[in-house]
Amino acid sequence: MAKTLRKKYFEKKIESLHTLDPHSWWTKTKRFLYSSKSNPLEGLEDSQSDATIAGVINDFLVGISTGLPPIDLNVLSDLRDDYTDDFVIDPSEVHKRLSSITIHKAPDPDGIPNLLLCDFSSCTCTV
Repeated sequence: MAKTLRKKYFEKKIESLHTLDPHSWWTKTKRFLYSSKSNPLEGLEDSQSDATIAGVINDFLVGISTGLPPIDLNVLSDLRDDYTDDFVIDPSEVHKRLSSITIHKAPDPDGIPNLLLCDFSSCTCTV
C-alpha cells in the first residue's frame, strides 16, 4: 500500500508540472529532485580573495570540459589558410547579446549559469 501511495504522490507531482510556465517548472523540478544548490557558483562572495574566486570558477569550468575528447594536434597542420578576417567578432556585439540573456532560463549544455553570463557581460568590452 505504501508503494502504491508513493507512486500516486509522485505521479500527481509530475502531472502538476505540465501546467506551469518554464521558470516555475524548473524551480519546482529542482525542489522536487531535492537539489539544494541550483548554481555551483552561488557561494561566491566579494569578501573572498581573488585567488579563491578564480579557483572556484576554474574548477567549475574544468568540470564542464571533463567529458570532451582531447584536441587532435594532427588537425592543426590542415589549418594553413588564415581565415581570421572572416570571423572577427566585435566585443560590443558580444556585450549586447550576453546582457540580454534571460537569467531565469536553464543554462545551455555548457552548464554556465545565465546569471553569470549576464553579470559579466560588461567585461567583454574591455578586451
